[in-house]
Amino acid sequence: MNKFLPVLTALLLTVTFNSANAQTWGDTLSLDLQASVQLSPAQITLTWSADAEASGFVIYRKLKGGISWGTPLTTAAASATSYVDATAVAGTQYDYKVQMTTTTGPQKMGYLASGINVQANSNRGIAIVVIENTYIANTAYQNAVNQVLTDLELDGWYPKTIYVASTDAVAAVKASIVTKYNENTSKTKLLLLLGHVPIPHSGALNPDGHSDHIGAWPADMFYGDMNGTWTDATVNDVSSSNTRNHNIPGDGKFDHDYIPSDIELQVGRVDLAELPSFAENEETLMLRYMDKLHRFKTSQILVQDRGLIDDNFTGYSEGFSQNGYKNFSPLIGRANITTANDYFTELSYTTGTTGTYLWSYGCG
Repeated sequence: MNKFLPVLTALLLTVTFNSANAQTWGDTLSLDLQASVQLSPAQITLTWSADAEASGFVIYRKLKGGISWGTPLTTAAASATSYVDATAVAGTQYDYKVQMTTTTGPQKMGYLASGINVQANSNRGIAIVVIENTYIANTAYQNAVNQVLTDLELDGWYPKTIYVASTDAVAAVKASIVTKYNENTSKTKLLLLLGHVPIPHSGALNPDGHSDHIGAWPADMFYGDMNGTWTDATVNDVSSSNTRNHNIPGDGKFDHDYIPSDIELQVGRVDLAELPSFAENEETLMLRYMDKLHRFKTSQILVQDRGLIDDNFTGYSEGFSQNGYKNFSPLIGRANITTANDYFTELSYTTGTTGTYLWSYGCG
């Protein structure tokens, strides 16, 4: 974990790419890596699109979870669009990185994980599930929560639950999480925040670039850091037009623009509070979400292996949409990515598999 990642929670929206679509800067910065496997003889074939600005490619491989890429596995010519790894061993999962070298354009890299006949992981570890308790007295709501916990178990997790109120202090919520984590530090891997669990805020920054948004931003990674020191003593900024960004010493919002320590737990949040554009209240939206989640996990909802990318930041140097391109190509294949449709007008799930997308990414 890179401890210099910004202290922000991210909502990832997903998508697809098609070579016939107009190329954006995010697309230009992306190496659309994908893999296919063969059992006998055992080999993993990496492929990517041709690039006129390439002077060559460097291919790296490490064991899944390894911390260093080490010496390159091999190099490939500027005209190459594939590499066959004939040294891959069946039953072993690998991480691959392909880096394009160039003297005329931007540096590009692609990443993916692949393996041949890799056994599914039926023992993923312990998942701490923090449940906000406003609606828990409703039998239907508790049943829905129980279904989420059961589905986690069926997916290989051992869930441990914590119930909190939306008004609890984030420090108190964190203390409960740390207590659960310390029960088995080696096997506790995941933290799921279910409902309107109190939201930590941190920093004096404006990652959206607007000068009236400087201040503290959501930082759920605070809950996933089991041993870092988070201070609330130095930042004093109330310049934001939104009081949520205000950050003064001792107010329960932290000082850090960057994560002060490595993160021990994967952190996810399902929180449907404060969504005024919906006619339904938070409880109804949460019930609907948990039901849809269960139906998706049990194949009652079938979704096409497609992705939609709607890039409305086409000229920015960061190339934000490369987040979509680089992730979707290994997951679903570059031919299944489309950028032709608008994020807000594209048809959503109705029946069967018509008009559905497994992933989507939108920015603008």
